[in-house]
Amino acid sequence: LSDRDAKLESYKRNVNSLTKFKERLDQQLEEVTKSLEPREQLISELQPILVKLETEAAENQQQLRTMEGKIEVKRQQIEFLTAEGTKLREQLLQRDRTICKYSNDLHNLVSQKKSEHLWAQDIRRLFHTHSCGIGRPPEERLPLDELQLQAR
Repeated sequence: LSDRDAKLESYKRNVNSLTKFKERLDQQLEEVTKSLEPREQLISELQPILVKLETEAAENQQQLRTMEGKIEVKRQQIEFLTAEGTKLREQLLQRDRTICKYSNDLHNLVSQKKSEHLWAQDIRRLFHTHSCGIGRPPEERLPLDELQLQAR
């Protein structure tokens, strides 16, 4: 009987120490739970902001792609217009050379002191040379000159 009472006392002490241990663990759990509440609340507050920022980032990415496409189109337009400008400058220089040649030929006709009744033949030569493209090298002929020559 005394062994039994000793065992019973031992069990009661174990129960008391386990109960105290459980209470201490419950207190620690409650403290940890309370310390996590602000973090969970902060997480719940930041969640909509995160969703908004992700949406905004996706929109910005889409706008970036759109802008890159527009930039590429503009770059192609610049290349085309630059080539067109170069071509037009070359045409302008060619026309300036033609005008200069015509002016020189006309000046030479007037300054050669030929009699005025002989001018008709030289004026016809000027017309054929500068208006019709006859007597000019093929690289100096204008497209309209080529058409006129083909028509003849």
